[in-house]
This record gives sequence, structure tokens and C-alpha cells, in this order.
Amino acid sequence: MNNPKSIKILVIYTAIVIFLCSIIVVVYEATAQNISESRFEFQIIASNLEDCGVTFEFLPDGSIICGGLKSGKVQLIKPGSGSPVELIRLDVYHSTKPSGQFDERGLIGLEVDPEFISNNYVYLHWTYWDEEDQTSYRQVSRFTLRDDRLTDMQVLLDRLPASWQHNGGPLEFGPDGKLYVTGGDAAEFRRRSLAQDTDSLAGKILRINKDGSIPEDNPFPGSPIYTLGHRNVFGIAFHPITGRAYVSENGPETGDELNILYPGNDYGWPTLLGGGGIYSWEGAIAPTEMIFYTGSKYAGFENDLLLLSYNLRSLLHIELEGPNYDVVKSIKEYRLPSRGIGSVTDIEQGPDGYIYVSDFKTIWRLVQVEATLEDTIKGVRVQLSFTQPKDTHPASFAIRFIDQDGQVIKDVSYELLIIRDNSIIFSEVGKTVDGTGLHSYRLEEGSVTLQIRGIGLPDFDPQLDAISFNVHVIPEFPQFTLAFMLAFIMITIVVLGRTTPIKRFNLTA
Repeated sequence: MNNPKSIKILVIYTAIVIFLCSIIVVVYEATAQNISESRFEFQIIASNLEDCGVTFEFLPDGSIICGGLKSGKVQLIKPGSGSPVELIRLDVYHSTKPSGQFDERGLIGLEVDPEFISNNYVYLHWTYWDEEDQTSYRQVSRFTLRDDRLTDMQVLLDRLPASWQHNGGPLEFGPDGKLYVTGGDAAEFRRRSLAQDTDSLAGKILRINKDGSIPEDNPFPGSPIYTLGHRNVFGIAFHPITGRAYVSENGPETGDELNILYPGNDYGWPTLLGGGGIYSWEGAIAPTEMIFYTGSKYAGFENDLLLLSYNLRSLLHIELEGPNYDVVKSIKEYRLPSRGIGSVTDIEQGPDGYIYVSDFKTIWRLVQVEATLEDTIKGVRVQLSFTQPKDTHPASFAIRFIDQDGQVIKDVSYELLIIRDNSIIFSEVGKTVDGTGLHSYRLEEGSVTLQIRGIGLPDFDPQLDAISFNVHVIPEFPQFTLAFMLAFIMITIVVLGRTTPIKRFNLTA
């Protein structure tokens, strides 16, 4: 280290890394206004995960617990840490079908107790092989997370029907504090009728207490059965207003459904082949997990249903019409990048209010990178569009005024102000030449107000009539920055004459 040349090289590389780390990608978050148009992107949060991401959950501190379908591994990804920590490896049963068809057995469900802070409970749902019976079964057990290990296993449900297909999987706590266990008809044709048999737990949604006991108010006394007649349920979520459970149901070749669960109801399988429920898709989209969004990071998403499609590799934003929320009002699709590693299987809302989506080896965060904010004043619609810069360039803003007939008003004079902490940090007079006024300004991290005033239209008071939009700016390190940081560390070690290998870690944001 006393070599002047080595020190010089080290200083140069340090300066390069500091410069690269100073480059930020800006993510915009509209907080208070109606967004008429928007564009979203999926940012990679964790990648190259080893069979971890088919199912995942957040802990209160922002850590992620993720489960591997084939390996049975449950791993913990801590914020700012390196490689995931293995908490347990279950002896799951997962095989390869001779025909090449995908085997759905393995670790299929994971849930964190809503009172995790006080009890540290984690619930797992998986399949195992019974040598004596020469068949597979499903089991639901409760564990305690202690010292980075899942211990104290307590079996809640056992010997649930299982097969190479149609096992369901997701676990979810309802607002009633009960644990809901999804399932399927256990696949084989000869067993499909069991979905209608209340003496069998195949093709049922089950409802139990945290300790595995049967709730006294279950629709079938002494039975965990809550609803019956299900083919294969891969998603369950509870509406934040009504408290009712919604499930995604996979049909055979068509007729994938969205259903609301009512205690004791029969959802028809195998007699009915789709077409029921509150919504039915033509063709097979293969719906997987879903949530109701209750955060404030995405304007226009509040209390809406977000559902994943395995076949489309998409996030579907489903708006339901109140007051009963049993009619689908609109569906918007956001397609995830193709990485050739399975398709999307789980979705969660993080403690930070963002939406996270996973496949078999990657976890993404949904961010808004372009939006058109809109408000109306004196019968005139005012639109402000902004676009995320991809590098250090300023953000771009476009302003339009639209009359009551939907026509863009040309040659309107106005003033654009950017306000932070009650102080004007940017002011520019503009005019909608050819219908659009253009501006650019580099926004720094934090909350700002974009205000349009001095609007030169008839009946407008230039001093009093103004439109304001609130926006939050979030810095994100680009993925290449991490690569350069790792390269810097490795080069530094070479310069210092050390040969200890550095293990590449997975978190990229």
C-alpha cells in the first residue's frame, strides 16, 4: 500500500466510482391529482435469485422472505445486504413429468402473520411425498423466525390432496384474523369430482385459526371448508372497504375467472367450465396472485385490484365499481420485461407503499416514469405531462389547455412555476404554440409543486386563477453503477496485491 503508483491508481478509481454514483435516474411520483395518462416501468430490485421469488412477503422492516418452488428453500433478503440468507430448506416434492409438462408441486405458499412484530410467525404451504401411500400431499405449517432461522414447526393442516397440477398455493390472512388456504382439484380427471365433495378438501378454500383449529363460524361445522367447487386458485385478496375475499380461478382452456367468496358457496367446478364470477376472460390468461392496493404512491390506484397473468406476463390494474365492488369497470395492462425465467407469480405491496412483482428469480418494483396530470378550472382542462430523464438531462414538461368540446386551445400564454418549501425555484413564461407549451428543468430529490398561473384566457384572472400539481422525485441508482462499484472493489484488491475472491451479491436497488 506504500507504493505511490498503487495509491495513485486507487485514487483514480475512487474518483470514477464517486462520479458514477452521483448519476441518478429520476422517478416521478404524482401524489395529489388525477392522472389521465401514465406510463410505468418495472425496476429490478433483486435478480439472479436461486429458486426464490415464486412466492414472497415483506417483513415490517422492509426485508423480503422468498420461497423456492423446486428447492423448498425459504430465504431472507435484508435491505442493503448481500446474498440472501437461507432460513430453512423444506423436504418438498417436485418432479418432472415425463411428458415435459410443468409440475406445480413444491413450496407453493408463504404468509407472514399480521402480528409478526410480536410473534414472529411465518406460515408455509408445500407438497411432500408419502412413501407408504406412494402419493403426494399438501401441508400447511407455522414457524417462528428466530436468529435467521425458521424453527418451532407446528403443523396446522396435513394430508391435503395434491397432484402434479392444481394445488393452488397462496395463503392469506383476512381482516377477521383467520388464515385462508387456497387449493385446487388435485388434477387427475378421476378426482375432479372431489371439488364437490364436502368430505374431501380437494377443490376448496379452507379457513382456519392461527393454531390450525376450526373457527366456530365456518359454514360447515367442524370443517375447515369455506367454499367449494374450485378448479385451481392461484390468487386471493381482501377488499379494503368491504372486507370480502376475491380469488383468481384458472379455467381449463378458457374461462379464467375473478370471483368473490361467500361462505359455503359452490363455485361450480367441474360442472361449470367458466363463465361465472364477476369477470371471465376469453382464452387462458392463467391468473396468479393479486392484491388490493392501499398505498398512495400511484394516483388512481387506491383500493383497486392488481392481478398478475402468468400467460401474458403482465400486471392487470382492475378498477371495480362501488358500492358493492362486484362489477369490473376497467382493466389496464402493464407488461413486464421478458427475461426468460418463468413468468410472474407473486405481487405484494411493500412497507414503503410501492408495488413489487416477482417471477422465479427476479423481484421488480413498479415505478411511474411518465404521467399526464389533469385538472379543470372554469371549464378548461389543464394538462401537464412530464417525462423521466434517462440520464443527467433535465426533465421535460408539456402543457396543454383543452376546451369543453375537447379541442386543444392554441396560443395561450401562461407562467410555469416550480415551488419547493414555499419558495419559487423555477419560473418561466410560456405559450402553447401549436397547442403545446414545452419546458425543461432538472428536478432534485424531494417534493415540489408544479403551478400554472397567469393563464391568458378570457374570464381568467392572471393573479388568482392557477392550477397546482404535487410531484415527488425519487433518486434511483442505475444498474450499471453497482457493476462499476463491484469492479472497483475487485480492481482495488488486485492493486493491493490480494487475491481473495469477492462473491457477487444480488440486490441491485
